[in-house]
Amino acid sequence: MSKHALYRFFDDQGDLLYVGITMNPSARWPQHKRDKHWWHQVENITLEVFGSRKEVLDAETEAIKTEHPRYNVVHNDARDAAVITPAPDVLSWTCGACPNLVDDGDGLLWVSAVDYEGYRDDLTVWREVHGDGGHNLAAFMAHPEPAQWLVAHFDCLPAFGDEEHLYSFPIERARTPSAVLGLTAFLMGKTWLSSTDWDLFLVKAAKGGC
Repeated sequence: MSKHALYRFFDDQGDLLYVGITMNPSARWPQHKRDKHWWHQVENITLEVFGSRKEVLDAETEAIKTEHPRYNVVHNDARDAAVITPAPDVLSWTCGACPNLVDDGDGLLWVSAVDYEGYRDDLTVWREVHGDGGHNLAAFMAHPEPAQWLVAHFDCLPAFGDEEHLYSFPIERARTPSAVLGLTAFLMGKTWLSSTDWDLFLVKAAKGGC
């Protein structure tokens, strides 16, 4: 899609859940599927196309202010005044297998090379079948999931299967916001980063870890 689009997500009762903008629905909507806890409520999507970014931004603001989508925050009455709490100086991470806190020297932040290579293969097949997904909600629901960054104790790693193909960092390298920023700068040089959910990991880090 070459033009700016305003989209609306509705639930099965026709209630407006969320309003957003995108130039690439096939990338944006699967991201929502991954990181929005309310995605399972989406039953219908509408799309309006605009000729410029200013036009679509103005339309988004007006839609949020007048239609009051359930999950938008900015421009949405009292929610607009919500205070975003900065991430603490030290981030806490729990093991994906136990789950208990992972101390420095006791675990890893990792992603599976098998998973991110598989995601790229699956995405190629999905695009061959669905193109850019268009307005087809079923196509977006079938969009493959990117490889997941996880935290685990060394002793818990066998629970996740093949350890030989893990790309990993000691957990202490993700212990502070500045450390995560440094990791991000390093990983941006990796061609496979977009095949993982690093963006979701950054959201978790911004909230203090998990």
